[in-house]
Amino acid sequence: YNVPSDQKIFFSCLDFWFAIDIVLNFRTGYCSFGTVVMDPKKIASNYMSTWFVIDLLGTLPFEMLISGASSRKSIKLVKYFKI
Repeated sequence: YNVPSDQKIFFSCLDFWFAIDIVLNFRTGYCSFGTVVMDPKKIASNYMSTWFVIDLLGTLPFEMLISGASSRKSIKLVKYFKI
């Protein structure tokens, strides 16, 4: 199965978008018990213990590592759940 070039571009854009999302999540504050937390170490700790693994799995270009077309499509669905 050959992936059309426009689909490759789309998947590359998604990978890039999710990589930017990871970087921004390390710099975005969060609410804890009604207080906004802006301490970078606390933000990183909170992000690493919540969404980081899911974001990382959604960002990795699995389609380049897996040869089966059906596997490629099913793994890309992980990214759509994040959206």
